[in-house]
Amino acid sequence: RRRSLTDLYKSKSDPIITPYERSFQTTKPVEDEGESSMTFAVEEDREVLSDSMRRNRWKKVSSDLNNGCYDWNLCWVVTKKFLESIVSNETLLREDQLLSTFPDHAELSRKDRLVTNLRRNHEHIDFLPETFLLPSEFENFSERFHALSQSLPSQSDQLWILKPSDKARGFGIEILQSPSQVPPPLTNASTSTSTFNLKNIPLWGKNYVISRYISNPYLILEKKFDLRIYVLVTRISPLRAFIYKKGFARFCTENYSIEPDLIHDKRIHITNVAQQMRIESPSGNHSSLKWNLERIYDHISRHHSKDQVDAVRSQISKIVETTLRSCADVIRDGNYFEIFGYDVLLDQHLKCWLMEVNGSPSLDPTDSDDMRLKSDLISDSIRIAFGLSDLGDFEALAP
Repeated sequence: RRRSLTDLYKSKSDPIITPYERSFQTTKPVEDEGESSMTFAVEEDREVLSDSMRRNRWKKVSSDLNNGCYDWNLCWVVTKKFLESIVSNETLLREDQLLSTFPDHAELSRKDRLVTNLRRNHEHIDFLPETFLLPSEFENFSERFHALSQSLPSQSDQLWILKPSDKARGFGIEILQSPSQVPPPLTNASTSTSTFNLKNIPLWGKNYVISRYISNPYLILEKKFDLRIYVLVTRISPLRAFIYKKGFARFCTENYSIEPDLIHDKRIHITNVAQQMRIESPSGNHSSLKWNLERIYDHISRHHSKDQVDAVRSQISKIVETTLRSCADVIRDGNYFEIFGYDVLLDQHLKCWLMEVNGSPSLDPTDSDDMRLKSDLISDSIRIAFGLSDLGDFEALAP
């Protein structure tokens, strides 16, 4: 049996506690102390993960579960199938072993489940755009749309965004202007007057959400953007979560507009880098798709005030805490930690709106800066999860 974390580090002057006690006392970084006794396995090789583990001098071992290879302290999981194969043998996990994903993380990262869990715990959610689940709530959506039509001054105030419940990276997203544009399979009706053109737009699954589109986003250089906020969760109940200081903003490539003939232009409305990179852009502006958070906050401070920056960060903390606590009774604790990617949009009043939460978000870097950010993110996350260091560039969510 492999020694516990306490045994592995008992020679250090500062005590190291087992993962279940999650001590966050400061220790000397592993990379400055010679070879580490810690081992890791990965389901799929990732350059940024290997770079981070190499800097911390962790030893890579096999992840071949079929041959009983459980001789690791950390196993970095990518697919649901691989995770389930480990969780099904959870009794084989030792005290000194952690997996990089919570088995029930879909309760937070699936858009329909997140909405359901928030509704269960809160009558009013002021950071979530008004949302309906499709196809089950299509009639409610249609009634709400027609009720709003009586009071809103223009059609541009009645934009809605349709998203697959369990997809990421911007795939399957469409902006609609009427219930009649909802694809027939999502209307829960045997017949439909849908005008939506399904010929070139395939459905991405059976379950969708449709939300009020935030049509007045805060713009920088006339372009829409959102914020990617990284959150580390090491325990669900009692909640222990940490917000990373080094996120980034993702920009659209074309100037923002809600002119009717531009509503479906993803270069204008969809901030996901995966979508922007695959679309031909007349401006050729792909090199400026990202700003780091520090640059965004500096822009807000210069054009508004530092108090506004503090207000934005406070709103983000509230969003993170509220969503995590709303899922506390449906996500099991255990030998798990996870990095989540929160996507947050600012409107022109600097109010924060939650777009979605990504479980185990992509670690594939888009450039050298992104490589450094994600390598540092992984390194700091692992040290916190195993109780090996201080918080690095994380800030603890206030209890």
